[in-house]
Amino acid sequence: MQKEIRHGVWILVHSKWSQRIQEWITDPSGWARFGGVVLAGTKKSENDKPQSIGLVSTYSVPKDCKTWNWLKKTMKTNMPNGVRDRLAHDLSATRALYAKRKTSLIFMGDFNATWNLASRCRKTPPSHEQIRHTRFWKNWSYSNNLTNVKDAKLPGAHTFSTNTAHGKCTDDKDFILAPPVLTAAIKNMAILRGVDPDRRAPSSSKHWPIVQY
Repeated sequence: MQKEIRHGVWILVHSKWSQRIQEWITDPSGWARFGGVVLAGTKKSENDKPQSIGLVSTYSVPKDCKTWNWLKKTMKTNMPNGVRDRLAHDLSATRALYAKRKTSLIFMGDFNATWNLASRCRKTPPSHEQIRHTRFWKNWSYSNNLTNVKDAKLPGAHTFSTNTAHGKCTDDKDFILAPPVLTAAIKNMAILRGVDPDRRAPSSSKHWPIVQY
């Protein structure tokens, strides 16, 4: 099975939350660009309808890599940014679908774009392509009424740059995009690095943020 998996995202739900699972969110194209789970809240009264929240793990493929070229070929598109544009379109459609069901979605994951270009550890100015990626995902977030939780809760925080066995890694690509009401509900937030000795995670990613509600 492992040989058949080209790419994708994972959502893991702790056993104590398993009874709250309402449904799973899947990439309608079958390309595993995003996936998630909808969890139900608790009832305040017998006649009360519990609120639900959806957690969507997202991966925006970097341009001109093997997976980007594979997706572009699979999509049969000649558009230069067709892979990224199609992802944004499908994420918007998913958000709109669940908004009709009164379910708010949080999109989180590696978007392969720098949210705060001024904070990134670099010796040279950002390239034109990097600026375009930042502008694209910021515009998409704003148009969908989403806030980057990391930017809201850690304003002005500088990104880090760490040399690992897998190369130089930064936390600048990870977004947690949530509606303002959910962003305000977050109590705490931290960035876990690959070099942290007490780090425990099911992922081999060297840069990922966590939040606590």
